[in-house]
Amino acid sequence: MADFEKLRVLLPHRLEHRASHADDHDVFLSLTEVLMSMTDIEKLRVLLPHWLEHNASHADDHRAWIERLAAAGDPHAAERLAAAVEKLAGVNRDLESLLAHLGGAMAVGEHTHPHDEHDHHHRHTE
Repeated sequence: MADFEKLRVLLPHRLEHRASHADDHDVFLSLTEVLMSMTDIEKLRVLLPHWLEHNASHADDHRAWIERLAAAGDPHAAERLAAAVEKLAGVNRDLESLLAHLGGAMAVGEHTHPHDEHDHHHRHTE
């Protein structure tokens, strides 16, 4: 169930909602249903923040290597890696712009499933 809990963080309310009504053997089926019911826009609104964080983490690692290359006496290599880091920053700016255009990261409790598809009551809380 630990892996399911991690995914539940990535797929706010929709997964939580379905999981709250599922038996243990239904958990993975529920996950599949949630993923299949999400639009590509919703999926990107979940994925883009992860991609941005991932790229930023790599950029931090690259900066450390720039310093190491300079200290090792290879300024040309350090400059090339610095140029790559700048390009990565540009990629992140483009991804941030895309995320803003799509409505930002999906918030906890945000969902688009129609409420008439089920007959039970639930609260939408964080």
